[in-house]
Amino acid sequence: AERVQNVTLAASPRLMPFLAKIVPSWQLIDRHALERGTPPPECDYSCPAGDLFRLFALDVLTKKTLLDYPLLAPSSDRLKSVSTILGKRTKPRVGLSWRGGRKINGKIRSMTLAQALAGLPEELDIDIVSLQYTEDHEQEVFEQGDRRVALSGLDNLNDFDGIFALITQCDAI
Repeated sequence: AERVQNVTLAASPRLMPFLAKIVPSWQLIDRHALERGTPPPECDYSCPAGDLFRLFALDVLTKKTLLDYPLLAPSSDRLKSVSTILGKRTKPRVGLSWRGGRKINGKIRSMTLAQALAGLPEELDIDIVSLQYTEDHEQEVFEQGDRRVALSGLDNLNDFDGIFALITQCDAI
């Protein structure tokens, strides 16, 4: 953003309210509209967000750039309510999402909950909170029956403020 006059970011509409607070001068467009064949806005250069690190990592490292705050953070009220819902942390809390994406990318980046848990020793004394957001994830947690895995009780698909609060309450993701 420091190098150009205008930045346009294609993002999920669910994220736009949070992004608008962080980068109010950027133009935000629905990334799903682009997938439906809508031409991208006229621009001089574009790249996938995943390429930004590769393109600018050297600049960040040489300037020793640090973020003083998380880019996406929950409201203090939501953080307090989620903290109350989860209760006192008595052992390490790990947030887990085991499926993601659609089509072939989703298949490549996904596994069953049983596969995700298979690498954890049964005696490992941790609490696992589901960050999964797909429609049937609750049923998969119930069927797995692992006492360490808990549902957050939040709408993991649409309640971003709640999910950001949930993530801040985890020791690892």
